[in-house]
Amino acid sequence: MFDAWIQESLSQPSATIMGFCDNRYANGGDHYFVKYMQNKLQQQQLRVNAYAGWNTNGNTIGTIVSNVILLHLFRDYESNAMFTSLRLIEDHEYQADHRQFLNSYIN
Repeated sequence: MFDAWIQESLSQPSATIMGFCDNRYANGGDHYFVKYMQNKLQQQQLRVNAYAGWNTNGNTIGTIVSNVILLHLFRDYESNAMFTSLRLIEDHEYQADHRQFLNSYIN
C-alpha cells in the first residue's frame, strides 16, 4: 500500500512534496529505509522531498514538518536538495555508521 502511494505521488506531473521521517532507531537512520528511498527516488527528486533521521523522534518530526512547510511556501529546491543531502550524510551515514563505530572503538 505504501509502495503504491509513493509511486502514485511520484508519477504526478507537478512537484509533489513528501517528507520521510526515519524514526525506527534513535541516533541514526535506518539503512533499509534509506536504501528503499534511494531505490524509489531519483537524484533530482531530492529537491522536492525531505528526509530526517535525527537522534530523537521530536527532532526528526520537527525537521520534516518545518522542511516541508518551508519548501511548499518558498519552493527553494536547490537549498532543499543541499539540506536533504546533509541530513542523509549526518543522520544516516554519520549517526548510524561512523558514530556507532567510534562508540564501540572507545568502549
